Amino acid sequence: MNDTSNNNRIRSLSGYTAAFLLGFPLLLLVRLVERSLRTNLLTSSMIEEGAKVCLFLALCLFLRLAGGRIPAVKEPGLLPFVCIIGFAVGENSLYFFSAPTTTIYQRLVYSYPLHLNTGLLYTWIFLSVRLHERTGQRIFPRVLVAVFGACIGTAYHFFLNVLALNATNPTVCLIGTANIVALILLFLMLHRKRIERSLIHAGL
Repeated sequence: MNDTSNNNRIRSLSGYTAAFLLGFPLLLLVRLVERSLRTNLLTSSMIEEGAKVCLFLALCLFLRLAGGRIPAVKEPGLLPFVCIIGFAVGENSLYFFSAPTTTIYQRLVYSYPLHLNTGLLYTWIFLSVRLHERTGQRIFPRVLVAVFGACIGTAYHFFLNVLALNATNPTVCLIGTANIVALILLFLMLHRKRIERSLIHAGL
């Protein structure tokens, strides 16, 4: 029994590691598209958030083809978020190595939480939609929910990009602090949703 449990943990860790590493080529692909199109702030925000949403859409398709489960991963709904973490780590690492100044540390409370917050939001929406489908409470079409979530994420991303160009350092730090608070709240929301899903799966 312990061997089976350990094997499951190893397989899950391998799946999450693969998802994290996938964030790096995704970043390079997004950067390639942005450079080829010579995007502005709005278009860049749309491309980056659109790429994140596509991760969840791809997972929906994969789960449908795989019968709703991924053998190597205990919670497949977290895979896109783990990939987004890899995307954020890669992006901020590139910024650090290209401009290793003290201002780069502002990104730890500004840009990095930006990607994590949108990733947490999309994950919460994804789990909520699947939970409603399992309980027969399908309120809105999944496509409509995905578009609505993407619009919120894009508006948030675009607002912070514009603010970063015009705000003073104290304002950036203030917004960064608000990002951290939002990160904590979104994490708590997601954690509660996971508990709710676990209880329903257990028949409680």
